[in-house]
Amino acid sequence: MTRREVVAKRRNMGLSVEAAAAEIGIARNTLARFERGDTLILSTLKLIADFYGCQVTDLAAAPTEDVAA
Repeated sequence: MTRREVVAKRRNMGLSVEAAAAEIGIARNTLARFERGDTLILSTLKLIADFYGCQVTDLAAAPTEDVAA
């Protein structure tokens, strides 16, 4: 799952970054940083992966160059 796909999935769910982050249990800026391609700690990636129904390895390997902020 590319980061672009993560952003698209969040948007398709009708969620803002703030709303998705609240549901995941992380700070809004943490999710925004992830969507921009920043590296996050494994425990945070696990929370995001669980929310989006994918594996951490799918997110950790996601290309960053295809994301528009």
